[in-house]
Amino acid sequence: MKNSAIALLGVALLLFAPTEGSAQRGERGGGQGGPGQRVSAVGYLIDQADALDLSEAQRTGLQEILDELAVESQPTLEAMNELRQSGDREAMRSQGRPMMEELMGFEEDALGRALDLMEGDQRAAAETMVETFQAERPRRGRRGGKGNGPPSQA
Repeated sequence: MKNSAIALLGVALLLFAPTEGSAQRGERGGGQGGPGQRVSAVGYLIDQADALDLSEAQRTGLQEILDELAVESQPTLEAMNELRQSGDREAMRSQGRPMMEELMGFEEDALGRALDLMEGDQRAAAETMVETFQAERPRRGRRGGKGNGPPSQA
């Protein structure tokens, strides 16, 4: 139980904290989590703008949504970071999950608004891409594992 609260905080930081390269370019959040890449689904859609044949207005709209997501998430991320740094495991257990759920809600809302910028085949392609991205996105699990499944039987 203690580890799950800590793992949730770690996931939130991985999902929403800027990478070193993205921070240098003034980016937040976003795609695939490598140096300078975005981690959120909205950021992933920005990375896939050419494949989706997004117009300049759609690209701008996605960037605005990503920027709003960063601003909206910032107070919760800061509170989570303070909580993590406090070392108070009881507080992490009781407060960490609601904070993580709040961040996930922000992401879900932003993704909905991003998809609303698209229609027809473009939206269908974006939804498929996001489903694949979310299924493949690395998530930290207990015991340092890669999340979403039981620990390996090594």
